[in-house]
Formats: sequence, structure tokens, C-alpha cells
Amino acid sequence: MSAKTSAGLDGVQVSHLRQCDPLCLAKAFNCFLLARYIPPQLKDCRTTLIPKTDNPRPDAEDYRPITIASCIYRLFSKIVTRRLENCISLHPRQKAFRSGTDGAFDNLTTLMTIVREAHKTGKELNIVCVDLAKAFDTVNHTSIDRALRMQGLDNHSRALIAEMVTGSTTVIKGDGG
Repeated sequence: MSAKTSAGLDGVQVSHLRQCDPLCLAKAFNCFLLARYIPPQLKDCRTTLIPKTDNPRPDAEDYRPITIASCIYRLFSKIVTRRLENCISLHPRQKAFRSGTDGAFDNLTTLMTIVREAHKTGKELNIVCVDLAKAFDTVNHTSIDRALRMQGLDNHSRALIAEMVTGSTTVIKGDGG
């Protein structure tokens, strides 16, 4: 994790994590794994409303919410994500929620290559763009569990993921603070 990343509500910064004994962090994370339990304090987030324009109206549509979770929770999530990537198979075009990839850049590069090739060869090309607004927000948690079960993920790991995607809270802060 970048040292410049913001701290969550708990105030723990990446620099604090880097000063921790790695064995101590590993033991804490192993407790989360074995108990399939994340302390609620780590699920408390801070959401800051960033104006989209120089003169925003007092409407929610004029603000972009940026939510920051605990650095401890984010580090644990990255570890779980990397382990999951080794256990489940995703379609090669699936780019969201994958480590080590800039999905938007990869997909845009692919699209540009296809358009250039069609233009060069004079072939007709039809493109459909679909924006799945709030795609993650609207996925039913039962569907997530079912998809993970179909991928062969064990009950223990699925219970941990269910714990990770439920019970988060956020404090909303406006006016840049």
C-alpha cells in the first residue's frame, strides 16, 4: 500500500503498519481468518463528499463520495483478494477488483486496437457500451456466495467473505473535511 494513502476513521496510517512487527500483523490476520470475524471498528469508514464542479448545488448529484476504510482492513482485504485470485478463475476480460491491473486502461487499449483494425481493413464495426451503474452496490450478497460456491470455494472462506461485505458503517463529511 502506498504510504500516501489516507487513514480511515481509526487513524491508523500505512506508516504505522510498516512499523508493526510483521509477525504480530500476521497473527491478527490469522485470527480474522480462523474466526471468520472482522472487528466492527475496522469496518467503520469515512466518506468525504468532493464537489464535482466549482459551484456545486446542495444536491447529492453534484458531489462524488470518496470512502476510506481502515488501512488495517484494506491490507487484510488485499491479502484475501490475492488468495482468492489463486483459487478462482475469472474470465480474462474481467478487470474490476483484480490486483496488479488497470482495468480501464487495459479495456480502452483493447477497444482502440479493435477500432483501428476495423478502420484499416474497412470492416464494419458495431460497438455497444453498457454502464452498469452501482454494479457492486446492487449485487445481492446471496449471489456473491452462490458464485463463490460454484467456483468451488470452501464454506470457511465464503463465510469470511460474507463477514467482509456486511456490517460496514460510514461517517459522511462534507465541505472537504
